[in-house]
Amino acid sequence: MRCGARARSSPDGQPGQYLGSQLAHWAAETNVVLRYRLWPRSVTQPPPTRADRLVLRRLAQMEVRRPEEQVSASFTDAADEDPLAGAG
Repeated sequence: MRCGARARSSPDGQPGQYLGSQLAHWAAETNVVLRYRLWPRSVTQPPPTRADRLVLRRLAQMEVRRPEEQVSASFTDAADEDPLAGAG
């Protein structure tokens, strides 16, 4: 077996623990998506969906480092324009 081709496992060699940790991680991500209704996300943009805009606003808010700092996100009307609309 080549290097890097072996199954992942925890340090003590039990692959079940790795699988369990992956499932817990996916469950946590799913809970956030369900809680904040971060779906459906668009595969191609523009226009961004409501969920896309919410995610971008939340990402901007995550950059706040100090209590006196304010971060906001806004979108111009150009966000809804299709850049390929006139190419066809």
